[in-house]
Amino acid sequence: MIKIGNLNIDDFYLGDSSDVKIYLGEVKVWPEKESYPYAFRRESRGGSAYTVACDSTSSNTISSGNTRSGLSNAQISGATQTQTPVSVIFGDCCHTINDAVCKGWTYLSSVTISDKVTTLGASAFYDTPRISHLEIGSGITSMTGNQTFYKTGVSASTKPDLNLAANIGLSVTNNVFYNSYFNNVIFPKNCSLGSNSFEFCSASTLSFGSGTIISDGDSYNSAFRNCNISNIDLNGVTQIGKYAFYGARGFTSITIPSTVTAFNGSAFYSGSSLESVTIDYASDATFNGNGQFSRTSISSLTIGSHPTEIGGLMFGYCNKLTKLYIPSNISSIGGSAFMNCSGLTSITVDRATPPTIESIVFNNTNNCPIYVPAESVDAYKAATNWSEYASRIQAIPT
Repeated sequence: MIKIGNLNIDDFYLGDSSDVKIYLGEVKVWPEKESYPYAFRRESRGGSAYTVACDSTSSNTISSGNTRSGLSNAQISGATQTQTPVSVIFGDCCHTINDAVCKGWTYLSSVTISDKVTTLGASAFYDTPRISHLEIGSGITSMTGNQTFYKTGVSASTKPDLNLAANIGLSVTNNVFYNSYFNNVIFPKNCSLGSNSFEFCSASTLSFGSGTIISDGDSYNSAFRNCNISNIDLNGVTQIGKYAFYGARGFTSITIPSTVTAFNGSAFYSGSSLESVTIDYASDATFNGNGQFSRTSISSLTIGSHPTEIGGLMFGYCNKLTKLYIPSNISSIGGSAFMNCSGLTSITVDRATPPTIESIVFNNTNNCPIYVPAESVDAYKAATNWSEYASRIQAIPT
Protein backbone atom coordinates (compact mmCIF):
# COMPACT_ATOMS: atom_id res chain seq x y z
CA MET A 1 0.00 0.00 0.00
CA ILE A 2 1.14 3.55 -0.79
CA LYS A 3 -0.01 6.41 1.41
CA ILE A 4 -0.07 10.01 0.14
CA GLY A 5 -1.46 12.37 2.77
CA ASN A 6 -4.76 10.88 3.89
CA LEU A 7 -5.09 8.83 0.70
CA ASN A 8 -4.39 5.10 0.82
CA ILE A 9 -3.56 3.56 -2.55
CA ASP A 10 -3.97 -0.21 -2.75
CA ASP A 11 -3.48 -0.64 -6.48
CA PHE A 12 -0.72 1.39 -8.09
CA TYR A 13 0.47 0.83 -11.66
CA LEU A 14 3.04 2.41 -13.95
CA GLY A 15 2.71 2.07 -17.70
CA ASP A 16 -0.37 0.19 -18.94
CA SER A 17 -3.48 2.24 -18.18
CA SER A 18 -5.97 -0.62 -18.46
CA ASP A 19 -7.99 -1.58 -15.35
CA VAL A 20 -6.13 0.58 -12.82
CA LYS A 21 -7.21 2.85 -10.03
CA ILE A 22 -4.40 5.37 -10.50
CA TYR A 23 -2.49 5.78 -13.75
CA LEU A 24 0.60 7.96 -13.98
CA GLY A 25 1.32 7.25 -17.61
CA GLU A 26 4.87 6.91 -18.86
CA VAL A 27 7.24 7.49 -15.96
CA LYS A 28 10.81 8.59 -16.57
CA VAL A 29 13.46 7.56 -14.05
CA TRP A 30 16.22 10.17 -14.07
CA PRO A 31 19.75 8.79 -14.03
CA GLU A 32 22.27 9.92 -11.49
CA LYS A 33 24.38 12.83 -12.63
CA GLU A 34 27.39 11.72 -14.64
CA SER A 35 30.68 11.45 -12.75
CA TYR A 36 34.02 12.54 -14.15
CA PRO A 37 36.86 10.46 -12.58
CA TYR A 38 39.67 12.83 -13.55
CA ALA A 39 40.78 16.39 -12.86
CA PHE A 40 40.46 17.84 -16.36
CA ARG A 41 39.63 16.71 -19.88
CA ARG A 42 39.89 18.61 -23.15
CA GLU A 43 38.39 17.59 -26.48
CA SER A 44 39.80 19.15 -29.63
CA ARG A 45 38.33 19.84 -33.05
CA GLY A 46 39.91 16.82 -34.66
CA GLY A 47 38.52 14.49 -31.99
CA SER A 48 41.75 14.18 -30.02
CA ALA A 49 41.51 14.28 -26.23
CA TYR A 50 43.83 15.42 -23.46
CA THR A 51 43.22 14.35 -19.85
CA VAL A 52 44.74 15.37 -16.54
CA ALA A 53 44.41 12.31 -14.33
CA CYS A 54 43.59 12.50 -10.63
CA ASP A 55 47.13 11.63 -9.61
CA SER A 56 48.58 14.34 -11.87
CA THR A 57 47.50 17.24 -9.67
CA SER A 58 48.05 16.69 -5.97
CA SER A 59 46.60 20.11 -5.05
CA ASN A 60 43.24 19.45 -6.76
CA THR A 61 43.81 22.71 -8.63
CA ILE A 62 43.68 23.16 -12.39
CA SER A 63 45.77 26.02 -13.76
CA SER A 64 46.25 27.44 -17.24
CA GLY A 65 49.38 25.30 -17.48
CA ASN A 66 47.22 22.19 -17.19
CA THR A 67 44.56 23.31 -19.66
CA ARG A 68 46.99 24.63 -22.30
CA SER A 69 49.37 21.69 -22.22
CA GLY A 70 50.59 20.98 -25.74
CA LEU A 71 48.77 23.94 -27.29
CA SER A 72 50.10 27.11 -28.91
CA ASN A 73 48.39 30.50 -28.80
CA ALA A 74 47.31 30.01 -32.41
CA GLN A 75 45.68 26.68 -31.53
CA ILE A 76 43.83 28.26 -28.60
CA SER A 77 42.05 30.80 -30.79
CA GLY A 78 42.50 29.32 -34.26
CA ALA A 79 39.56 28.60 -36.53
CA THR A 80 40.51 25.40 -38.29
CA GLN A 81 43.40 23.63 -36.56
CA THR A 82 42.64 20.14 -35.33
CA GLN A 83 44.11 21.08 -31.95
CA THR A 84 41.62 23.90 -31.35
CA PRO A 85 39.73 23.02 -28.11
CA VAL A 86 35.95 22.75 -28.46
CA SER A 87 34.98 21.10 -25.16
CA VAL A 88 36.38 21.04 -21.61
CA ILE A 89 35.32 19.19 -18.46
CA PHE A 90 36.61 20.00 -15.00
CA GLY A 91 36.20 16.65 -13.28
CA ASP A 92 35.65 15.25 -9.81
CA CYS A 93 39.33 15.50 -8.82
CA CYS A 94 39.33 19.24 -9.49
CA HIS A 95 38.31 21.46 -6.57
CA THR A 96 39.76 24.78 -7.70
CA ILE A 97 39.77 26.35 -11.17
CA ASN A 98 42.51 28.95 -11.28
CA ASP A 99 42.50 32.36 -12.96
CA ALA A 100 42.45 32.55 -16.77
CA VAL A 101 42.41 28.77 -17.32
CA CYS A 102 40.49 29.10 -20.60
CA LYS A 103 40.89 32.83 -21.23
CA GLY A 104 40.59 33.71 -24.90
CA TRP A 105 39.57 30.22 -26.07
CA THR A 106 37.42 31.71 -28.78
CA TYR A 107 36.23 28.42 -30.33
CA LEU A 108 35.36 26.69 -27.09
CA SER A 109 31.72 25.56 -27.33
CA SER A 110 31.11 23.43 -24.22
CA VAL A 111 32.12 23.82 -20.56
CA THR A 112 31.18 21.32 -17.85
CA ILE A 113 32.16 21.86 -14.22
CA SER A 114 31.79 18.98 -11.77
CA ASP A 115 29.88 19.26 -8.49
CA LYS A 116 33.21 18.73 -6.73
CA VAL A 117 34.59 22.10 -7.89
CA THR A 118 34.18 24.79 -5.23
CA THR A 119 36.25 27.72 -6.54
CA LEU A 120 36.27 29.63 -9.83
CA GLY A 121 39.09 32.04 -10.66
CA ALA A 122 38.98 35.49 -12.25
CA SER A 123 38.82 35.62 -16.05
CA ALA A 124 38.68 31.81 -16.11
CA PHE A 125 36.46 31.85 -19.23
CA TYR A 126 37.08 35.44 -20.31
CA ASP A 127 36.29 36.00 -23.99
CA THR A 128 34.73 32.63 -24.82
CA PRO A 129 32.06 33.87 -27.24
CA ARG A 130 31.05 30.55 -28.83
CA ILE A 131 30.04 28.62 -25.71
CA SER A 132 26.62 27.06 -26.32
CA HIS A 133 26.67 24.62 -23.39
CA LEU A 134 27.56 25.75 -19.87
CA GLU A 135 27.10 23.45 -16.88
CA ILE A 136 28.21 24.76 -13.48
CA GLY A 137 28.26 22.20 -10.66
CA SER A 138 26.44 22.61 -7.36
CA GLY A 139 29.70 22.97 -5.41
CA ILE A 140 30.06 26.58 -6.51
CA THR A 141 28.38 28.89 -3.97
CA SER A 142 30.51 31.99 -4.49
CA MET A 143 31.53 33.70 -7.73
CA THR A 144 33.64 36.77 -7.03
CA GLY A 145 36.41 36.54 -9.62
CA ASN A 146 36.42 39.56 -11.91
CA GLN A 147 34.84 38.84 -15.33
CA THR A 148 35.00 35.07 -14.96
CA PHE A 149 32.60 34.53 -17.88
CA TYR A 150 33.08 37.78 -19.82
CA LYS A 151 31.49 37.62 -23.33
CA THR A 152 30.43 34.01 -22.89
CA GLY A 153 27.96 32.92 -25.59
CA VAL A 154 28.00 36.23 -27.48
CA SER A 155 28.66 34.59 -30.87
CA ALA A 156 27.18 31.14 -30.18
CA SER A 157 24.61 29.92 -32.69
CA THR A 158 22.64 28.51 -29.74
CA LYS A 159 22.77 30.55 -26.54
CA PRO A 160 23.59 28.50 -23.44
CA ASP A 161 21.17 28.02 -20.58
CA LEU A 162 22.53 29.03 -17.18
CA ASN A 163 20.88 26.77 -14.62
CA LEU A 164 22.13 27.59 -11.12
CA ALA A 165 19.16 26.13 -9.24
CA ALA A 166 21.36 23.66 -7.35
CA ASN A 167 23.81 26.34 -6.18
CA ILE A 168 21.79 27.28 -3.07
CA GLY A 169 23.08 30.37 -1.26
CA LEU A 170 25.07 31.50 -4.30
CA SER A 171 26.74 34.92 -4.20
CA VAL A 172 27.73 36.59 -7.50
CA THR A 173 29.69 39.87 -7.72
CA ASN A 174 32.49 41.63 -9.62
CA ASN A 175 31.17 41.51 -13.20
CA VAL A 176 31.35 37.71 -13.23
CA PHE A 177 28.95 37.38 -16.21
CA TYR A 178 29.62 40.83 -17.70
CA ASN A 179 28.44 41.14 -21.31
CA SER A 180 27.48 37.47 -21.65
CA TYR A 181 24.55 36.01 -23.62
CA PHE A 182 22.19 33.33 -22.33
CA ASN A 183 18.92 31.64 -23.15
CA ASN A 184 17.21 30.82 -19.83
CA VAL A 185 18.81 31.84 -16.53
CA ILE A 186 17.61 30.14 -13.32
CA PHE A 187 18.84 31.35 -9.94
CA PRO A 188 18.81 29.30 -6.74
CA LYS A 189 17.27 29.91 -3.33
CA ASN A 190 18.93 32.50 -1.08
CA CYS A 191 20.94 33.93 -3.94
CA SER A 192 22.69 37.31 -3.74
CA LEU A 193 23.50 39.26 -6.91
CA GLY A 194 25.51 42.47 -6.90
CA SER A 195 28.47 44.50 -8.14
CA ASN A 196 27.41 44.58 -11.79
CA SER A 197 27.35 40.78 -11.83
CA PHE A 198 25.33 40.55 -15.08
CA GLU A 199 25.79 44.07 -16.46
CA PHE A 200 25.29 44.40 -20.23
CA CYS A 201 24.08 40.78 -20.45
CA SER A 202 21.41 39.38 -22.74
CA ALA A 203 18.94 36.63 -21.79
CA SER A 204 15.60 35.21 -22.86
CA THR A 205 14.29 34.67 -19.32
CA LEU A 206 15.30 35.29 -15.72
CA SER A 207 13.72 33.35 -12.85
CA PHE A 208 14.67 33.49 -9.20
CA GLY A 209 14.60 31.20 -6.18
CA SER A 210 13.04 32.24 -2.88
CA GLY A 211 15.07 34.60 -0.73
CA THR A 212 16.95 36.17 -3.65
CA ILE A 213 18.57 39.59 -3.15
CA ILE A 214 19.19 41.58 -6.33
CA SER A 215 21.77 44.28 -5.63
CA ASP A 216 22.58 45.54 -2.15
CA GLY A 217 20.13 48.19 -0.99
CA ASP A 218 22.64 50.87 -0.05
CA SER A 219 25.12 50.94 -2.91
CA TYR A 220 25.44 51.15 -6.69
CA ASN A 221 25.48 47.38 -7.20
CA SER A 222 23.55 47.38 -10.46
CA ALA A 223 23.31 43.63 -11.05
CA PHE A 224 21.42 43.80 -14.39
CA ARG A 225 22.22 47.34 -15.51
CA ASN A 226 21.79 47.91 -19.25
CA CYS A 227 20.82 44.28 -19.88
CA ASN A 228 18.60 43.06 -22.71
CA ILE A 229 16.13 40.56 -21.22
CA SER A 230 12.92 39.31 -22.82
CA ASN A 231 11.11 38.11 -19.70
CA ILE A 232 11.69 38.55 -15.94
CA ASP A 233 9.89 36.57 -13.23
CA LEU A 234 10.63 38.15 -9.84
CA ASN A 235 8.63 35.68 -7.73
CA GLY A 236 10.79 34.71 -4.77
CA VAL A 237 12.87 37.90 -4.77
CA THR A 238 12.98 39.65 -1.39
CA GLN A 239 15.11 42.70 -2.17
CA ILE A 240 15.55 44.79 -5.30
CA GLY A 241 18.41 47.18 -4.67
CA LYS A 242 19.49 50.47 -6.14
CA TYR A 243 19.99 50.50 -9.91
CA ALA A 244 19.30 46.74 -10.08
CA PHE A 245 17.80 46.93 -13.60
CA TYR A 246 18.84 50.49 -14.47
CA GLY A 247 18.48 51.03 -18.21
CA ALA A 248 17.52 47.39 -18.80
CA ARG A 249 15.36 46.73 -21.86
CA GLY A 250 13.68 43.97 -23.87
CA PHE A 251 10.90 43.12 -21.40
CA THR A 252 7.60 44.94 -21.81
CA SER A 253 5.98 44.09 -18.47
CA ILE A 254 7.09 43.52 -14.90
CA THR A 255 5.39 42.54 -11.64
CA ILE A 256 6.89 43.38 -8.27
CA PRO A 257 5.50 40.53 -6.13
CA SER A 258 4.52 40.50 -2.46
CA THR A 259 7.75 38.65 -1.59
CA VAL A 260 9.62 41.93 -2.11
CA THR A 261 10.21 43.69 1.22
CA ALA A 262 12.81 46.21 0.03
CA PHE A 263 12.43 48.11 -3.25
CA ASN A 264 15.11 50.70 -3.71
CA GLY A 265 16.00 53.71 -5.81
CA SER A 266 16.25 53.73 -9.62
CA ALA A 267 15.67 49.96 -9.74
CA PHE A 268 14.10 50.11 -13.23
CA TYR A 269 15.00 53.70 -14.06
CA SER A 270 14.98 54.51 -17.78
CA GLY A 271 13.71 51.09 -18.91
CA SER A 272 12.97 52.02 -22.51
CA SER A 273 10.84 48.98 -23.47
CA LEU A 274 8.73 48.76 -20.30
CA GLU A 275 5.03 49.29 -21.03
CA SER A 276 3.10 47.61 -18.19
CA VAL A 277 3.87 47.57 -14.46
CA THR A 278 2.14 45.83 -11.56
CA ILE A 279 3.34 46.73 -8.08
CA ASP A 280 2.27 44.32 -5.36
CA TYR A 281 5.24 44.48 -3.01
CA ALA A 282 4.79 43.69 0.68
CA SER A 283 2.69 46.01 2.83
CA ASP A 284 5.72 46.80 5.00
CA ALA A 285 8.15 47.23 2.10
CA THR A 286 10.90 49.79 2.64
CA PHE A 287 12.32 52.24 0.10
CA ASN A 288 15.92 53.42 0.05
CA GLY A 289 16.12 56.08 -2.64
CA ASN A 290 13.48 56.98 -5.19
CA GLY A 291 12.63 56.91 -8.91
CA GLN A 292 12.14 53.13 -9.17
CA PHE A 293 10.26 53.42 -12.50
CA SER A 294 11.11 57.00 -13.37
CA ARG A 295 11.54 57.87 -17.05
CA THR A 296 10.19 54.55 -18.33
CA SER A 297 7.68 54.10 -21.16
CA ILE A 298 4.87 52.58 -19.10
CA SER A 299 1.33 53.18 -20.30
CA SER A 300 -0.34 50.79 -17.84
CA LEU A 301 0.02 50.72 -14.05
CA THR A 302 -1.75 48.28 -11.73
CA ILE A 303 -1.43 48.62 -7.97
CA GLY A 304 -2.14 45.37 -6.13
CA SER A 305 -3.75 44.79 -2.74
CA HIS A 306 -0.54 44.45 -0.69
CA PRO A 307 1.23 47.84 -0.93
CA THR A 308 0.40 50.60 1.53
CA GLU A 309 2.90 53.15 0.22
CA ILE A 310 4.14 54.55 -3.08
CA GLY A 311 7.69 55.83 -2.86
CA GLY A 312 9.06 59.21 -3.87
CA LEU A 313 9.40 59.90 -7.60
CA MET A 314 8.54 56.24 -8.17
CA PHE A 315 6.73 57.00 -11.44
CA GLY A 316 8.07 60.48 -12.16
CA TYR A 317 8.37 61.50 -15.82
CA CYS A 318 6.33 58.53 -17.07
CA ASN A 319 4.63 60.65 -19.71
CA LYS A 320 2.95 57.77 -21.56
CA LEU A 321 0.79 56.93 -18.54
CA THR A 322 -2.76 58.13 -19.31
CA LYS A 323 -4.96 56.84 -16.49
CA LEU A 324 -4.01 56.36 -12.85
CA TYR A 325 -6.02 54.38 -10.30
CA ILE A 326 -4.81 54.36 -6.69
CA PRO A 327 -6.69 51.79 -4.58
CA SER A 328 -7.84 52.20 -1.00
CA ASN A 329 -4.93 50.23 0.49
CA ILE A 330 -2.49 53.05 -0.35
CA SER A 331 -2.18 55.27 2.73
CA SER A 332 1.01 57.17 1.87
CA ILE A 333 2.50 58.65 -1.32
CA GLY A 334 6.05 59.99 -1.47
CA GLY A 335 7.10 63.34 -2.87
CA SER A 336 7.04 63.79 -6.66
CA ALA A 337 5.70 60.22 -7.04
CA PHE A 338 3.87 61.08 -10.28
CA MET A 339 5.48 64.40 -11.11
CA ASN A 340 5.69 65.20 -14.83
CA CYS A 341 3.43 62.35 -15.90
CA SER A 342 2.25 64.79 -18.54
CA GLY A 343 0.08 62.33 -20.45
CA LEU A 344 -2.40 61.70 -17.62
CA THR A 345 -6.07 62.31 -18.41
CA SER A 346 -7.48 61.23 -15.04
CA ILE A 347 -6.37 60.29 -11.53
CA THR A 348 -8.65 58.25 -9.27
CA VAL A 349 -7.90 57.82 -5.56
CA ASP A 350 -10.29 55.28 -4.06
CA ARG A 351 -9.62 55.88 -0.35
CA ALA A 352 -12.15 57.55 1.95
CA THR A 353 -9.45 59.05 4.19
CA PRO A 354 -6.97 61.11 2.16
CA PRO A 355 -3.62 59.32 1.96
CA THR A 356 -0.69 61.19 3.43
CA ILE A 357 1.21 62.79 0.55
CA GLU A 358 4.41 64.75 0.36
CA SER A 359 4.96 67.78 -1.86
CA ILE A 360 4.47 68.05 -5.65
CA VAL A 361 3.12 64.51 -6.02
CA PHE A 362 0.90 65.46 -8.98
CA ASN A 363 2.70 68.51 -10.39
CA ASN A 364 2.75 68.79 -14.19
CA THR A 365 0.19 66.06 -14.70
CA ASN A 366 -1.74 67.77 -17.48
CA ASN A 367 -4.04 69.52 -14.97
CA CYS A 368 -6.26 66.44 -15.22
CA PRO A 369 -9.13 65.81 -12.76
CA ILE A 370 -8.42 64.01 -9.50
CA TYR A 371 -11.39 61.81 -8.61
CA VAL A 372 -12.01 60.84 -4.96
CA PRO A 373 -14.98 59.29 -3.07
CA ALA A 374 -17.90 61.74 -3.12
CA GLU A 375 -18.18 61.89 0.66
CA SER A 376 -14.50 62.81 0.95
CA VAL A 377 -14.18 65.66 -1.56
CA ASP A 378 -14.04 68.38 1.10
CA ALA A 379 -11.60 66.38 3.24
CA TYR A 380 -9.22 65.98 0.30
CA LYS A 381 -9.41 69.67 -0.62
CA ALA A 382 -8.43 70.61 2.95
CA ALA A 383 -5.78 67.96 3.56
CA THR A 384 -2.07 68.82 3.74
CA ASN A 385 -0.48 68.97 0.28
CA TRP A 386 -3.77 67.89 -1.28
CA SER A 387 -5.06 71.45 -0.95
CA GLU A 388 -2.78 72.68 -3.75
CA TYR A 389 -4.84 70.50 -6.10
CA ALA A 390 -8.23 71.60 -4.70
CA SER A 391 -9.46 72.95 -8.04
CA ARG A 392 -8.88 69.56 -9.66
CA ILE A 393 -10.50 67.40 -6.93
CA GLN A 394 -13.98 66.12 -7.65
CA ALA A 395 -16.24 63.17 -6.89
CA ILE A 396 -15.69 59.84 -8.62
CA PRO A 397 -18.23 59.75 -11.49
CA THR A 398 -21.11 57.38 -10.95
